[in-house]
Amino acid sequence: MQIQSIQCFTGRNIHSHRHVIKMVVDIGEFYKSPTKDLGDFNERLLTLFPGLRKHFCSKGFEGGFVERLREGTYIGHVIEHVIIEIQNLLGYEVNYGKTRLVEEPSLYYIVFEYINRKCAIECARSAIGIICSLAENKEIDVDAILQYLKTIAVETELGPSTAAIYAEAKKRGIPVTRIGDGSILRLGYGKYSRLIQASMTDLPGCISVDIGKQAAYQADSKG
Repeated sequence: MQIQSIQCFTGRNIHSHRHVIKMVVDIGEFYKSPTKDLGDFNERLLTLFPGLRKHFCSKGFEGGFVERLREGTYIGHVIEHVIIEIQNLLGYEVNYGKTRLVEEPSLYYIVFEYINRKCAIECARSAIGIICSLAENKEIDVDAILQYLKTIAVETELGPSTAAIYAEAKKRGIPVTRIGDGSILRLGYGKYSRLIQASMTDLPGCISVDIGKQAAYQADSKG
């Protein structure tokens, strides 16, 4: 199994109104067998990730994904759900995903929602490794993988001030997009958009910012 490409979309895009990542994956020889024909694959998967039992899938009801597993779905579809579930375990409330065959017989694209871009990409890579190991009946240390991903999440998460603004913007229905992996957010679209970094907006001029920094430095020096 091999990742061919990874592409990130922020804001509304051709796949969704949410932030999503599109990953093109060649599932190799796994295209030949649905999950129901891979021995105890389904049972081991649900033991490792019991939260998958609540996934709706295209069935439209809780447990729909489990039903698809038992009917016999394909590895690309399973990757999508495991990526979403791993993000949920890390505290990210995401649920949107879709999988489509790009080219016969084994090239798929997998689209999944994300909040933390860098962490989501690592979740995708980890999900592929986990599923390969399951399909090949190898042992997997999921706890170690989750611990590694938690470290990535902490290192790349928004700071407290920026995170609070992000949450409030979402609450008020204001379009908010993280720019890059730093603490810069864009609120709104087009001519009405504004940039913020932590608690500072794009309105103050450079001179004002420099004066503020100097005043803060002098106050610290006197303290």
